[in-house]
Amino acid sequence: MASPLKVIGALKQDFEGINRVPVIYLSNDQLHNLSDFQKMNFRVNFTENWFRFDGEQIDTKLTASEVKTPKEKEDFLTLVWAVNHCRKSDNYVDEISEEGLNAVKASLESDLFTHFIIYDEDKPASIASFALCNDNAMILNLTTDVTLPNADECRRAVIAACQKKSREMGCSTFSFK
Repeated sequence: MASPLKVIGALKQDFEGINRVPVIYLSNDQLHNLSDFQKMNFRVNFTENWFRFDGEQIDTKLTASEVKTPKEKEDFLTLVWAVNHCRKSDNYVDEISEEGLNAVKASLESDLFTHFIIYDEDKPASIASFALCNDNAMILNLTTDVTLPNADECRRAVIAACQKKSREMGCSTFSFK
C-alpha cells in the first residue's frame, strides 16, 4: 500500500485536472491530519465513522477473491453501476454518476486499493474495495445484488475478506465509510 501523502497528492492532482477542490471527511480520531489537508487546499468536512468493527473474524461459509482479471474488473464495475445508478430519493446514498464510475474504474488499476468480489453461480453478487490510510483501514464501494438468494452471505464474505486484509496489514480495526 502507498503512503498517505502519495494518496493525498494523487487525489489533489486528479481534482486539479477537472478544476475541482477535493473534499475529505475526517472523524475525531483523524484530526491529527487536519493541517496536512488544509495546507494542500482540501475542503475538510467532519464525520463520524459509520461503523467500526474490532471484534473476531467474521464467520462465513463463502470466500471472496481479490479482483485481478479483466473479467473480474468488468464484473466489479457492472455491479457498481447496476446497483448504484438508479438510487431512489429515499436512499441515503446518492446515485453514482459517470464520473464516479470512472473513479471506481481508475481505482481498479491503482495500487492504493485492493478490491474483492464474490459470485453467486456466475453472477457478481457482492463487491468491496479496501484502502489503508495511516492506520485506518476502510471498506469502500460495498455493493451487493440483493436480488440474489445468497446476497447476505456474499456480503459477509467480501466484508470478511476486507477484515482479513486489514489484519494482514497490521490494523486491528477498520471502518465502513
